[in-house]
Amino acid sequence: APTLHLSEKWEDTIVLKAGGSSVVEVPFTASPKPSIKWTWKSTVEGASETSPRFKPETAMAGLTSLPLSRVKREDAGDYKVEIENELGSVSVTVHLVVLDKPSPPRNPHVTDNTGERVVLHWEEPEFAGVQPGGAPLEYVVEMREATQRANKPVTKTTQLSTPVEALTVDKSYIFAIAAKNSVGQSDFVETKPVSTKLQYGPPPTPVNVKATVNPEKAPAKDQSIDVTWELPADEGATPTDVTAEFTVEMKPKDSTRWVEVAKALTEPHVTLPTDNMKEFTDYEFRVTAKNKAGASKPSEPSNAIQLGVPLEFVRELPKIVVSEAPNAEKPVVLECELSRKPREPVKWLHNDKPFAVKPKQQGVTVEEEKQATIHRITFTQLTDEELLGEYTLQVENIASTGGVEMKVAPTLHLSEKWEDTIVLKAGGSSVVEVPFTASPKPSIKWTWKSTVEGASETSPRFKPETAMAGLTSLPLSRVKREDAGDYKVEIENELGSVSVTVHLVVLDKPSPPRNPHVTDNTGERVVLHWEEPEFAGVQPGGAPLEYVVEMREATQRANKPVTKTTQLSTPVEALTVDKSYIFAIAAKNSVGQSDFVETKPVSTKLQYGPPPTPVNVKATVNPEKAPAKDQSIDVTWELPADEGATPTDVTAEFTVEMKPKDSTRWVEVAKALTEPHVTLPTDNMKEFTDYEFRVTAKNKAGASKPSEPSNAIQLGRSICRLAGV
Repeated sequence: APTLHLSEKWEDTIVLKAGGSSVVEVPFTASPKPSIKWTWKSTVEGASETSPRFKPETAMAGLTSLPLSRVKREDAGDYKVEIENELGSVSVTVHLVVLDKPSPPRNPHVTDNTGERVVLHWEEPEFAGVQPGGAPLEYVVEMREATQRANKPVTKTTQLSTPVEALTVDKSYIFAIAAKNSVGQSDFVETKPVSTKLQYGPPPTPVNVKATVNPEKAPAKDQSIDVTWELPADEGATPTDVTAEFTVEMKPKDSTRWVEVAKALTEPHVTLPTDNMKEFTDYEFRVTAKNKAGASKPSEPSNAIQLGVPLEFVRELPKIVVSEAPNAEKPVVLECELSRKPREPVKWLHNDKPFAVKPKQQGVTVEEEKQATIHRITFTQLTDEELLGEYTLQVENIASTGGVEMKVAPTLHLSEKWEDTIVLKAGGSSVVEVPFTASPKPSIKWTWKSTVEGASETSPRFKPETAMAGLTSLPLSRVKREDAGDYKVEIENELGSVSVTVHLVVLDKPSPPRNPHVTDNTGERVVLHWEEPEFAGVQPGGAPLEYVVEMREATQRANKPVTKTTQLSTPVEALTVDKSYIFAIAAKNSVGQSDFVETKPVSTKLQYGPPPTPVNVKATVNPEKAPAKDQSIDVTWELPADEGATPTDVTAEFTVEMKPKDSTRWVEVAKALTEPHVTLPTDNMKEFTDYEFRVTAKNKAGASKPSEPSNAIQLGRSICRLAGV
């Protein structure tokens, strides 16, 4: 039976550094020759026995060996050899320990990212190696900015986490960790780029920014500006120990360029000097808050302020209601007063338009006092309605609005030339002008009622104009026939209403006739019908419309004249059978001619068909017995009755064809025959050859089918007869 011969130096554990080599030799005796089997079981938990990756050697009798060559950490485990023959078996196991640097740590990640500090974590490496005395692994921590390549040392630790301090906010970092044992250090494992963000954001935008001039009315050199604002609550998003600083900017209101005037403020208010600021210029202020996380958006601009004595109205323009006409003794006065002399001339507006007294205009004057602080308009008469309405005084950037109003019910002022009926040709234009007086300002409504029966009032398609006070107008521009009707304007205010109506007559060419169609289509003649146009227009003396009729073949483009008529139908003669025609009709009045309306293509067909096929076709040789040159051929036939389908005045013509009986080719021998018989010469016909004949009938509608062949005939003397048969 197999027996092992292990020496006293035999050790059942072999320790090798990664990359080292050794040979496990097992001497034995066994006879008969045994089987030898090496197996390996990894140190990995749950591993099963398998063949080792090293190849055993048994070249020498009584010795088996396993060369452990350039071992790796993965080769560690139990190597077992079993020697067996029929008398028994024996085995021995050697435990291989591989000393190697650890594999990289696993799952590197960060927590508690405050923007200035993170906590870096990792897990133990899959392979830690063997440490003398069971000492723990050491971990080497490094870092770099994501845009750089070279790492910088951070710390060394035996723990599985470490804080990393003094980071810069809004940077991206990569952290690297390597494991280290007594054999060596693993490769570094890196985190993904980590962005450092503060756990709070920039402060909210300041609100309620207010600017105040102190003292309010004084020379600019004696004034200062107080700016205050509020910072909205941040609802706990920003730690209480994080303070905001404020920056204040200023600009003239009509400028877009902000200039910094104070910064690094910790309180929500500031007093600003007025150096380099101009009197009577509007200035605005805005505030921005800032902390470590960044700056807020600038606030909305403050109220505008001015240095010096502000220009304002001490007395505004009044609103005056006039119930009786003013005169020189009792004028109507619109007057206002300013706080100081303005730096530029004042502007008067009347109903939002520049106002000035016209040359030779009476009853109104515009004045200002020497100090230019009191301004007035004086009315001694108000017969001109245009003087009523709003008046505004504008100066620098302020304005005051008053007005003069009269209480008058609407009244029309129609001239002697006024006409309540307007006659226009289509495409023509005119303007209906209605002058009036009314105060308060009235509502003006234009309506239109078509001449179409049953039509109701609606808004006109023309846009009324009321740009001039006391006048409303309706521009009738490029009128169409559809615009005819009654145009009514109603003017109304709280004191009453008035209205007037104008009747518009539009002279226009008629619209096209309707429903064109044909009847009595005989093929050579049709009767063309149509209906009156929807719009006929106005004819002098009530004369009827004239209709212009044209036609063309459907394959052509140009029409040809047919006729003119005042009726709603006309016959069209001399048409060609089996053609397609288009008929066109236009209506014409004293103004002009409508567009043409066309029929669909009309096919001309005869009301009868081709003649029936001839029957009873018979051929006879005359004389019956003679040389061919002396003979002729009589062909007769009959035309069946057509049962009245073909008119009696329609005649048929006949065509006769001939062929040898044994041929398939028919040859025309007579045509345009009007009687049902013909005598044919025998030229070019051979003796003793059977010939057949057939007949075709033809009229204007077409040709019949060819008849059945006639009896066969021969020319010359019959051989049989000459022989007495």
